[in-house]
Amino acid sequence: MPVGWTYTTLEKLLSAERPLCYGVIQPGDDVSDGNTLIRVCDLVDGSVDTERLRRIAHDVDQQYQRSRVENGDILVSIVGTIGRVSVVPSELSGSNIARALAKLSPNGAVTSAWLAYWLSDAEMQDWLVRESREVARKTLNLGELAQAPVRLAPLAEQRRIVEKIEVLATRSRRAREALDTLPALIDRYRQSVLAAAFRGDLTAEWREKQNGLQPISDAELSGLRRQLWDAVQKGVNTGRKSRYQSAEDIAQEGAELPEGWRWVTVDELCPIVQYGTSAKTTEQDGVVVLRMGNIQSGTIVFDSIKSLPEEHEEFPALLLDKGDLLFNRTNSPELVGKCAVFEGYSTSCSFASYLIRLKVAGLNPRLLAAYINSPFGRMWARGVVSQQVGQANINGSKLKALVAPLPPVEEQEMILRKLKAHDEAIARVIDQHRVGATRLANLNQSILAKAFRGELVPQDPNDEPASVLLERIRAERAAAGPAPRRERRPKAEAGG
Repeated sequence: MPVGWTYTTLEKLLSAERPLCYGVIQPGDDVSDGNTLIRVCDLVDGSVDTERLRRIAHDVDQQYQRSRVENGDILVSIVGTIGRVSVVPSELSGSNIARALAKLSPNGAVTSAWLAYWLSDAEMQDWLVRESREVARKTLNLGELAQAPVRLAPLAEQRRIVEKIEVLATRSRRAREALDTLPALIDRYRQSVLAAAFRGDLTAEWREKQNGLQPISDAELSGLRRQLWDAVQKGVNTGRKSRYQSAEDIAQEGAELPEGWRWVTVDELCPIVQYGTSAKTTEQDGVVVLRMGNIQSGTIVFDSIKSLPEEHEEFPALLLDKGDLLFNRTNSPELVGKCAVFEGYSTSCSFASYLIRLKVAGLNPRLLAAYINSPFGRMWARGVVSQQVGQANINGSKLKALVAPLPPVEEQEMILRKLKAHDEAIARVIDQHRVGATRLANLNQSILAKAFRGELVPQDPNDEPASVLLERIRAERAAAGPAPRRERRPKAEAGG
């Protein structure tokens, strides 16, 4: 313990005139002209979020005068989510609090900021949770809270330490804000890379060094499509018309393609465009049924998976093969049209009805997925989407009409290599971002730990010891006599 510091309990640091209490038990309905009510959900990152404050009727507020707050009071959540802490700002003076919050009004021995930081320290957060009891919800009784241990520095040193904490916290916050911008920048970079890939920019230098790159002809594409169809089990309902749509059937607007590239429709590329199962899935073992939530950032993730029995009547027709492209046909307007390629899994997989399975010939399915996820594909999706009761939809017919660039086979492989290199670079940046965010979160707690060990600022031997100040306040309180008797709150009426 640093010189001049002492250990005490929370109750010895609180005002006798404004004792520790919790808030309104039955706030009633939200009243537009009532008094503001602060709830646990309003305590965010050490501050009170004023965006969603409720208001309670003045007659209800009048019954709970003791829990009205003043500037500098400290709020601690004591029901449900234990240990959220905030200092009441001046603009919320006179507001009331909900039952799940405790109000702490410091006396002259401790500053509000010191006490709030102490209660936010990892050591005290563990203590608050440990002392809570499970009733209907986790609850910390006021009696236990009053006995919370507090490490107390001399008052002048408290102010110096708090000032230093806030300087460091400001730097930390700026660093966090900078880190928070990174995901959006990464997404913009990823989209710019995809756009460059399908303009031919990524492989422009490579293409100049090649001799005689030939576009894939109609005959070659037809043969590849026939090979893929022959490899698929007969009897699959493809929904195909007698003649597929070609790129020439659809008006084209856009940039000129590089030499050796051509436009093709999804219908030309895909002998099978197939909707998934509508059968009800369960969490029991069986064939995994991929859903729209399993497509994340252009890849398939196997989180929150559901299944169907292996003997389900739609199998094996709806079983996925490695290389199948899954297109999300129904979702929010922002997410509809996302897609990914199935790369296999440890068990058999199928797909749900909000997804469309494409079997792609002539164009690597990973390239078609990348194109649909690129700015060009997103622009197409926004142009063809239809809205239905809050959901956006792109049906199979519209998907077949999508026109995509078809590079020569050799260039497809080079584009994929370039995209993979960029993806690996992006993954490294994301990992660094994750590490930085974790370190930053740990840094804030390290600052508090150092502060409460007395290591953050130099000590001043002229500071009045905390124990002397506590004793003087105790003596002044004893001389003033007992605090006013606490008024009993009126009982709620039956059925209220």
